[in-house]
Amino acid sequence: TEQQRCDGYWHCPNGRDEINCTMCQKEEFPCSRNGVCYPRSDRCNYQNHCPNGSDEKNCFFCQPGNFHCKNNRCVFESWVCDSQDDCGDGSDEENCPVIVPTRVITAAVIGSLICGLLLVIALG
Repeated sequence: TEQQRCDGYWHCPNGRDEINCTMCQKEEFPCSRNGVCYPRSDRCNYQNHCPNGSDEKNCFFCQPGNFHCKNNRCVFESWVCDSQDDCGDGSDEENCPVIVPTRVITAAVIGSLICGLLLVIALG
């Protein structure tokens, strides 16, 4: 089949399905369908270079500065613990520190005991 052509495996006994295929350099990777070669740095970088997106599938590694999700997706490290599920499986939001907001309470007593009291509380 056309999908098996130039995929690096002999499906025909004489290997005809691998003849006249683009061979990538050591620092490149081929798209699984069209055989076009791209730099390895384009693999798992959140941008589809291959028509079928094969350069962004099965990312068992991530580029430096990225977080490896449990579903093998890569997201920017700055997206981890930002209260948004960027991985799609929630793994970038697991084990995040819980930050409890604190408020300063300021109270002032205005007036005197003779005229009554007015208590003003400001939250900030």
